[in-house]
Amino acid sequence: MTESYSFRYVNIYIPKKLGGNVMIFRKAQATEVDKVNEVIIQAAHRLKKLGSKQWSSMLNGEKLVEIKDRIQNGEVYIYQDNNTTEIAGIVYVYDNQSEWDKQLWGNDNTANTYYIHRLAIADKYCGKGMAINLLQELQESVEPQAILRLDCLAEQAVLNNLYQRAGFSYLTRIKDHDTGEQVADFNLYEWQASKNSQY
Repeated sequence: MTESYSFRYVNIYIPKKLGGNVMIFRKAQATEVDKVNEVIIQAAHRLKKLGSKQWSSMLNGEKLVEIKDRIQNGEVYIYQDNNTTEIAGIVYVYDNQSEWDKQLWGNDNTANTYYIHRLAIADKYCGKGMAINLLQELQESVEPQAILRLDCLAEQAVLNNLYQRAGFSYLTRIKDHDTGEQVADFNLYEWQASKNSQY
């Protein structure tokens, strides 16, 4: 069983228009393990084509137990196309640090702080602004004093740009961090609800 986290403040089942799509941001259900896994695998394949080893462990199915546990713990959120019920994207959100977070951020018990992981968009929905809209849905769902944190491979220019466009502030770079898949530099980002009232 993986560590347990709980994101308490998300507003679920609230449809919103995005272009020609009506989108819903909600918690994943226990029956959706395979669907969530498929979105993550699609994202991992795209990373592999770019020459990245990030998420390579997702491609052999060894993370299915992790996904099941994360959904059971209420940590996996889905961005769903309500017109088709297809999953456009997924994200993990923890309200306590994982061991990975402690390695990058140090031990930190700051109240109302959430850690974002595994943001992934399905192939069909890439290039349609889904990632930034998913992040904005998350930002709109937290309490007024919330802090959202995430890390990103420093070499991934597109993702770094995405997080900055979504209002996340660059804090620092962790150099030569061993992920088990590769040794790489990671950028740390933070978004504070109190400083971004437009969300």
